[in-house]
Amino acid sequence: MRETISSNCLFHFTNNATNLVGILINGFKPRYCLEDFFTFKYTSGGGAFEMAVPMVCFCDIPLSKIKGHLSDYGGFGIGLTKEWGIKNGVTPILYVNQDSETTKYIRADLITMANNPEKSTNPQLHENFLGLLRFIRFTKPYEGKFWRNGGYMKDEKGVEKMVRFYDEREWRYVPDIKPLPMKMLLGHG
Repeated sequence: MRETISSNCLFHFTNNATNLVGILINGFKPRYCLEDFFTFKYTSGGGAFEMAVPMVCFCDIPLSKIKGHLSDYGGFGIGLTKEWGIKNGVTPILYVNQDSETTKYIRADLITMANNPEKSTNPQLHENFLGLLRFIRFTKPYEGKFWRNGGYMKDEKGVEKMVRFYDEREWRYVPDIKPLPMKMLLGHG
């Protein structure tokens, strides 16, 4: 039998039994997670580009390789088939680095659309911009800062810890919600 780096299931982990029982009784409920999209920085200063994204996250990691993931996300979990995930709108995310061609094109489009004064009067341009913002909610940097329990994780010296997100093999469900006001989407609100 061929060894794979993927699991046959999608796993969702939580840090306590109460949360797990809640999922079993009520189903999955998206929670807002702060995502750092510095990879796509498009503001004039090139600073942080963070957005709270409603989502339910799953990992595609074989149980034999799950130890590190459990320490970050909790030891209570549920596994569901990938077929279930696909049927319910769960999809693998795209990992990017800030110097890739993919990222450069997305960043260029974001800069162009964000700085175009016509987007407030042109419905199609506005929809394109919102679509691009929706798309990047399904991306994650290859490596980056890790937000957990109200702050970015730090090492023993108090320096923000960099994490290789690619190792999470994340699949994500992001509901299609009514967009926030443009000011808030751009990080200026």
